[in-house]
Amino acid sequence: MIRRGGPGLLGMAARTAVVAGTATAVSGRVAANQQQHAMQAQAAAQAHDEQVRAQAMADMQAQQQMMQAAPPPPPPAAAPAAPAGDDTMAQLQQLAAMKQQGLLTDAEFQQGPGVWAGYEDPFDAWAKDVKASARAAKKKAAAER
Repeated sequence: MIRRGGPGLLGMAARTAVVAGTATAVSGRVAANQQQHAMQAQAAAQAHDEQVRAQAMADMQAQQQMMQAAPPPPPPAAAPAAPAGDDTMAQLQQLAAMKQQGLLTDAEFQQGPGVWAGYEDPFDAWAKDVKASARAAKKKAAAER
């Protein structure tokens, strides 16, 4: 039997076994690397989540401490004498309507107008600004004529 160039059956089987073994070893190593990277990523994500939770807890505790340490509001000014008769009833009805509309909270409603008189009126400064703007507009219009 004359042999023509190339490996025989046994050589071909050996080469196939070597290639298959190498491929199996490489794919096993790749899978192990992927699993290791996935575990590291999961551990990093867990560490980050724990850090975020710890920071949130610290923020909440700091906020609670600030709220507890805040000084109480100043005592309200003395209440002026309430008007008598129908005025009082009308005023109470008006206040009840304001409460139902959501303009007053339960606590504000119970404090009453005597306490509210001590609050600063934010509309005074606004009204002055509006009047000043109107006067300036009138002067400008008069000057343009």
